[in-house]
Amino acid sequence: MATQTPEGVFSLPAAVDLTGKEYRAVVMNGSGELALCGAGARPDGLLQSPDAAVGEQARYHTFHGQGREKIVAGAAFARNAKLAIDATSRAVTATAGAEVIGKAEEAATAAGQVIAFKPDLQGPLPA
Repeated sequence: MATQTPEGVFSLPAAVDLTGKEYRAVVMNGSGELALCGAGARPDGLLQSPDAAVGEQARYHTFHGQGREKIVAGAAFARNAKLAIDATSRAVTATAGAEVIGKAEEAATAAGQVIAFKPDLQGPLPA
């Protein structure tokens, strides 16, 4: 049976247990597996699988610069804030030196809230 993959959606084996980490930033590690993104780093995309255990296929959506994406907030921030990734792979207000991943389309009132943002990989935020 033929299948079609939406643009920018891929899957890789999970390097760590990604259960409950949907909409967090991820990277492909040196072994070709999907891992959580570190603080201030440039992510490869956002996890789309809500329950991928170690070694299981985990779906992620790459940043292709079009439309809106969902991401989990790591703290409160304002609408239109430039966003970066924190130590738990969630979105926070970008600080000097952190990779800017995009702009908040809505405010986050607390950590753990899923918000919409506009992806735009801009490189490190200048000091």
